[in-house]
Amino acid sequence: MFPGGSPNSCASYTTAKEFREFSAKVWTLSRWERGMPKRRTLQIQRDRVHCSAGPHHREAIRERWRADRSAFFHHRERMLFRVRVTPYYGCTKLGVCGWWAIPAYIVSCESGGDWTPDAGLTYGGAYGIIVPTWHDYGGGAFASQANYAEPDEQSRIAHRIWTDVGPSAWACA
Repeated sequence: MFPGGSPNSCASYTTAKEFREFSAKVWTLSRWERGMPKRRTLQIQRDRVHCSAGPHHREAIRERWRADRSAFFHHRERMLFRVRVTPYYGCTKLGVCGWWAIPAYIVSCESGGDWTPDAGLTYGGAYGIIVPTWHDYGGGAFASQANYAEPDEQSRIAHRIWTDVGPSAWACA
C-alpha cells in the first residue's frame, strides 16, 4: 500500500525521497483540476508532513499549503481567462498562433497578430481597435492606445467589443 508499512505510524516513512514522491503526487495542479484528492489521501499527506517535519513545524506546513493554494488559484485564473475571454484559437498571416478574443482570420487581416503595430495608423494593437472605441470600452484604464497595452488587456477590450457589437465592429469581418 505505502512504502514502509502502515500510513499512520511515523516509523513507516523511511526515506525523505519516498515522502517527496508522495507529496508530489498529492500537490500537483493537474490532480486538483480534475477535482480535489480524496479525504484519505489528504490525511495521509498530513500525517507524512507531520512525521517528516516534526510536531513543532506546523507553521512551515501551513506556509507550504498557502503557497500551493496560491499557485493553484493563479493557474486557475489564467485558465478561466483563456476559456472566457480568448476562446478562438488560430494562426495569423505573420505565423503567430495562439488564443484570440475574436476569430483569428480577423486578427490576421487587422494586424497579422502583431500586438504593437505603430505604423502611424489610427488603430492599434493586435485587434486593430481605434482610439475612441478603445476608450469607450474601458481601455483608457490600461493605456492611451491599444498598441501600448499588454496583450491580455487588449484581449479584454476586444472581448467586450465582440460581445457588445459582434463582428461588424471590424472592417475585415
